Amino acid sequence: MAWLNVQADLRGRLEGALGVPVKVKVPDNIPEKCVVVLRNGGGILNKLQDRAGVDFYAYGASEAEAQALMDGVREEVFSLGFADGYELMREETCRSDFDEDARRYRWYSSWTITTHKPID
Repeated sequence: MAWLNVQADLRGRLEGALGVPVKVKVPDNIPEKCVVVLRNGGGILNKLQDRAGVDFYAYGASEAEAQALMDGVREEVFSLGFADGYELMREETCRSDFDEDARRYRWYSSWTITTHKPID
């Protein structure tokens, strides 16, 4: 594949940087602290670039803990550069988003991220 698998790449990077489980779907039994990264759409721009829509959910035991975890997600995403395969990162929204189904504190952030596959 000529394009970076942004969901898998971000999952691995965030798990290493944040030290919490990072999933690609909301698990049935959500850990006390957890991040979920989902590709929600976007599309291929050309043979080299992909512009992905990416959603992040950060779960915590409290509102403050969920927000702090989301702050870590945001810092990590903004730290990525061209050599990593990331060209442009734009956060569309970031807000508190209590999970009514799970009765859990969480924060939500939606991004548009332009990537390319880095040269090894």
